[in-house]
Amino acid sequence: MTGWRKINYDFLKSLTISGKVLDLGCGRKEFMHLYGDTVTTVDIDPAYEPDIVADLNEPLTFSGQYDWVILNNVLEHIYDARRLIKESHGLLTAGGKLVILVPFMIKIHQDIDHHRYTNQSLERMLREAGFSEVSISPEGTLGDIYKTIRNDIFGLVPRYLRPLKWISYAPRVSHPAYPWGYHVVAIK
Repeated sequence: MTGWRKINYDFLKSLTISGKVLDLGCGRKEFMHLYGDTVTTVDIDPAYEPDIVADLNEPLTFSGQYDWVILNNVLEHIYDARRLIKESHGLLTAGGKLVILVPFMIKIHQDIDHHRYTNQSLERMLREAGFSEVSISPEGTLGDIYKTIRNDIFGLVPRYLRPLKWISYAPRVSHPAYPWGYHVVAIK
């Protein structure tokens, strides 16, 4: 498990997720055991065997009422994130929660990787969609970002930059100006 995924796992594990859960963009369902017993999964790839096969870049064609909607490393792949956030709001029960885990300082990945978001843009989209409470926490450290870059270009780092590896051992203190990504909980 990558460092970013480990941080996401720990965050999801810290939440008490129960009731009806909708996992939008479930992928390999690696964290599904954290979501309780009543989970509906959605993904574009039928190979992942989701309950609903759907392209989240298109308007949703299903309905329902859920206590939780999860977007785990999905939002960066959505061209019109405002639409998906608004549709997620409509799928939640009163007091329901939308959880977003989204990278920021991580390399462009997969074929479709449209956006990187700041905490300000995330909050604005969520407020405009009608969420009453929004909690956004920047995650990761400069060391995490350094390790990600180092791992991606291992062997290509010039010798004069190698002494910077000490950064990866720095204390785990986040800096809001240099997030690895964000964890968001928004309440309807």
